[in-house]
Amino acid sequence: MKEEVKGLYWAIFLSAVAILAVNWIWPAQEVVIEEKPVAEIKAEVKEAYEAKSDDELYSPSDRKIEDLEIALKHDKRISVKNDKLNGSIRVKGARFDNLNLSNYKKTLEENSSDVELLAPSETFSPYYAEFGWLSTDSTIKLPNSNTMWKVVGKELTPETPITLEWNNGMGIKFVRRISIDKNYMFNIEQVVENNSEKNIKLYPYGMVNRIYTSNSNSAVVHEGMVGVVDGKLREFKPNDLDEGEKKEFSTHGGWAGFGERYWFSAFALNNADESTVRFSKTAKDTYQTDFVGSAVEIANGAVATSKIQFFAG
Repeated sequence: MKEEVKGLYWAIFLSAVAILAVNWIWPAQEVVIEEKPVAEIKAEVKEAYEAKSDDELYSPSDRKIEDLEIALKHDKRISVKNDKLNGSIRVKGARFDNLNLSNYKKTLEENSSDVELLAPSETFSPYYAEFGWLSTDSTIKLPNSNTMWKVVGKELTPETPITLEWNNGMGIKFVRRISIDKNYMFNIEQVVENNSEKNIKLYPYGMVNRIYTSNSNSAVVHEGMVGVVDGKLREFKPNDLDEGEKKEFSTHGGWAGFGERYWFSAFALNNADESTVRFSKTAKDTYQTDFVGSAVEIANGAVATSKIQFFAG
């Protein structure tokens, strides 16, 4: 055996002996972590919240806060389920506002509930996404957050997409086909059938909106609005913008949304079209990431389609 190989073996042997000797002489101290009961933790969180001033934490004096279970009962919903996600889409407005992460739990308790990602507007920390159309012609009735869609399908799964339909009463039919893959990606196809006896011009749009109940001071990971727009990474923490302030960018493709320490939501844009992306603080502690796509001209008797992807996980 060559001398250098022998030397390598001796070095490994002596290193192992040294490590064992150190651990025997100075054994590691056992760390005991006492877990508080879930009820006690909830009580402390509530007490801390009530002790905060309006300047420190969002105090929604102009709206009633409800438990998630109650908020979900207000509207008709479409069940969403795959191996990674569970929850529902609100039929009114076709709003994505109830998604939970099936493989991640809030605590280490055996019966802990799933981590909540998206939540309805009536809850303490609203977080939701919507997609649709805009127009400069105010006479065109467009679907909005209060539109009651007709649902074709019972449950959204990787095997069973759903279709939403709405007619504006002016000869224009809006169709929205939604599918989900086996992970965290939703595909949304927006179709417009124009029989209004005139040509129309519409702009696809989408937005993710949320309320931050506290500001992140993490120096390790970014928490807040984030996206890759015009080939550049854009990041804005909640305290980076004043109320009413917005940051606007033009882009071909890219994505934008909200990032947290562990979770993430964003819409992905079509590379072929130019879009305007905005990061804004719309009200006190309320933030929005949105986009408006290029104009889609739809002749009378024609059909147009716009596609968007939404990631939540």
